[in-house]
Amino acid sequence: MNRKAFALFFLVLICAQLFIDVADAAAKKPKKKKKPQRPLALEADKRMFLKNNLDFINEYISPVSTPFRDSEGNGIGLTEFFKAMVVGFLAFDPVTAVAAVFIDSIWSAFIENNSEDKNDAITRAYIQMVKEIVDQKIEVYDQSIIWAEYTIINASIVSFKDSVVVFNEDPSEVNSEAVRTDFTTLEKDLRGRLDPNGGLRKKGWELSELPVFALATTLYFMAQVDLQRNGVTWGFSQGQLDKFKRYYDERMGSYLQYVKDTYKSGYDKIMDATPEADRDTSTLNKINRYRRTMIPQVMDYAAIWWTFNSTLFPTTAYGERVRYLYSDVLGQPIDRQKTPSFDGSYYDPTLARLIEMADYLERERYRGEIASVKIGYKLYEWIWSIQPTYVDETQPDKKRVGLSVGNPSPPSGGYVSIDIQRTVYRPSGVLVVWDVFPQLIEIYDNTTHRAGEVNFMAVPCFDRPGQTYCNTYYNNGGQLNSVYWQMDSHKIGDMIGWSENKKIGVDGQSALDAFQVAFVPMDVYSNNLILRNVATVIDAQKSMKYKNALLFKDFVMPGVHAVTVFDKGYLSFIFDSDYKANKKFTIFLRVHSNQPNEGKLSLKRGPDAKDPALATFTIKANVRDQSVFPDTAYEIQLQPGETNNTFYFVATGKGIQLQSIVFIPK
Repeated sequence: MNRKAFALFFLVLICAQLFIDVADAAAKKPKKKKKPQRPLALEADKRMFLKNNLDFINEYISPVSTPFRDSEGNGIGLTEFFKAMVVGFLAFDPVTAVAAVFIDSIWSAFIENNSEDKNDAITRAYIQMVKEIVDQKIEVYDQSIIWAEYTIINASIVSFKDSVVVFNEDPSEVNSEAVRTDFTTLEKDLRGRLDPNGGLRKKGWELSELPVFALATTLYFMAQVDLQRNGVTWGFSQGQLDKFKRYYDERMGSYLQYVKDTYKSGYDKIMDATPEADRDTSTLNKINRYRRTMIPQVMDYAAIWWTFNSTLFPTTAYGERVRYLYSDVLGQPIDRQKTPSFDGSYYDPTLARLIEMADYLERERYRGEIASVKIGYKLYEWIWSIQPTYVDETQPDKKRVGLSVGNPSPPSGGYVSIDIQRTVYRPSGVLVVWDVFPQLIEIYDNTTHRAGEVNFMAVPCFDRPGQTYCNTYYNNGGQLNSVYWQMDSHKIGDMIGWSENKKIGVDGQSALDAFQVAFVPMDVYSNNLILRNVATVIDAQKSMKYKNALLFKDFVMPGVHAVTVFDKGYLSFIFDSDYKANKKFTIFLRVHSNQPNEGKLSLKRGPDAKDPALATFTIKANVRDQSVFPDTAYEIQLQPGETNNTFYFVATGKGIQLQSIVFIPK
């Protein structure tokens, strides 16, 4: 059986395990009076996405498929293909060894699209970003040298995969010895290139090699998972398994710290390139570009490494990556603490002030899937305000209203509400034209940027023949800019206004100064769908309600946040069971503490003191990266998709950083 056919066989098993009865589960919800059903459209969307993710993998590893190429039709680039393969592996209920096949599929696609004659096709855009905004003189690895490292890794992967395939067909001692030999070689070849001064982290090349380091590390941990689950079958002794497990435990922390340190070194170079007093919106745009590149290509991998722990996750795990990637600032943000005027102090807030304003509004907090954006405007003059609305997971026919930014009482004109399509298969995008102020907003739900599939509104200064400037009174800030914003495998997650410019020179009225588009991974939906056969990881920022709690951006690492719950505060969640009957799960928390005393989180059905605790989790003092189980054995029971699957986590203590909630099916 060849590589692709073997992988396809196991992916069909994944489909059977994860997505069986999907349509039936959505269609046959038990109806109870006075209990509104969960929004079926949301549930269908989430299930459809998971199935489509699998279909996408099948398309590119089937025996008749061509080597992977980025497709304009699906909007999924090679990096996202790798992630889809990793998700496929993580979502596999282990029956036999499969990591070798997934590893081979990923690395073979990497080799195919990164050969020397393709001029470093995978990391070229990444290197361009590093040179343009981090360091123009940064040392970039020699392609011929790094290619030799890739080739050695590829040979080890192919040998290991071939041995596993042969062993699965004929589990003889000779074939098991071949698996042991080839695994040991692969583990050594990967570890040797990932350890300090290895081929994928050479001194001076750290930043330029980081995406490949992150990918190779992910493959290393995938192989370790397969070993811990199948090593006895392959004939490894317990002592050998313990040795490899020790390698995994030691490197989990050190590899993660290396990624964080290398990321920080690039970030610091961006900051150091501009004196603190001169850091402004342009600096923020550089930081956003750095994050837009680093998070998908590096941090999204590092964020899931802890889920490769086979002790914590006997059934592997699936979790959404709940984080935003931001466009540039579109318009000229003002500092609302300054007196409105045409001088620089009002129109040029410092970087520190911009970050302060963004953090104050908790812009990284997930408020639900965006449903529409309401825009106040006056034709041929101004966009007065912008206000997003979100899907309300508790009431299918209602929307949660977001913050309105800009003029709260427009003197004239009207409003337009632009629906945001909840696309399952394709990313959505936004075309924006702006000068000092936003001038045109077009929202597309397709990847080809075609008119006719677009909702839009405009202040038509932008389309006057020969027009170069709209608002020229602020030096050259009136020059028109036009950019179409779209990101592979992401959809519009939010549209966030900055502030209210009170100095626009028209009848003393104020208007929206600027806004940003926030993109979220396409698999993130408002409902917290708990899968039936694999562990499900729910991020803390997907809480429905909260009290006395504060989101800490990048608390774990860039793009991975935590929510600090203070004494007597709480987070509430609705958990949506992917099952047709009541289902029980064990549960544990991923938490952090920087407090001198231990704290507690109590799981309840209500937030009040009178509500009994179903389970209590004790958090150790001043320890990061804790995986905490209930103090006494407890199994949470979820009903199939009903709104009464509402639970509260109530805090006791000065502050507990909750990162994720993990459900393991019984």
